[in-house]
Order: sequence, then structure tokens, then C-alpha cells
Amino acid sequence: PLAPPFPYPYIGGMSEDGVRTGYFTRGERVLAVRAGDTVDAAFRIERIDEPQMTWTYLPLQQTLSVVFGASK
Repeated sequence: PLAPPFPYPYIGGMSEDGVRTGYFTRGERVLAVRAGDTVDAAFRIERIDEPQMTWTYLPLQQTLSVVFGASK
């Protein structure tokens, strides 16, 4: 089995004091996530850098990356 794609579109990011925060959306919900955060008990954010993010899909322990804006 393969991990699903990260289900939240990237809407932006910012760095403060060397810590990167990525902002994602799903419907009306906006998520602010940093490295180490777990989203919906299924995705652990490993690293966020412009222009990509690395995460682990916890049910399968698969680590994947996505390049922001890759589908544009």
C-alpha cells in the first residue's frame, strides 16, 4: 500500500525566529503547522522549507515530500 497525498492545499508560510510555519486549508479549516506537528493523527510533519515539505504518513510509516506549487 502507498500513502495518500497530503490532503491539504498549501496557502502560504512564514518564518519567525528561524522556525518555519506552513499554512494549509481544507474547506473552511486553516491549519498552521510546524515540524514535529501531527495533523489528524495521520500525518506527522517532519520538515517545512520553501519550496517543499516532508511528512510521514503514520499508519504506514511512509515518509514523503511535496513541492509547493508543483501542480501549478
